[in-house]
Amino acid sequence: GTIPRLQRKCFRVHPKLNSFEGVAAKESGDNGGERKR
Repeated sequence: GTIPRLQRKCFRVHPKLNSFEGVAAKESGDNGGERKR
């Protein structure tokens, strides 16, 4: 959540997966999952 850049990267890397939120959460931690963006 504190790293929007990372989330954007994940989304671009796994646009087909449509589960970037999960990847972001794993990298950013709970923040990513909480944002769910």
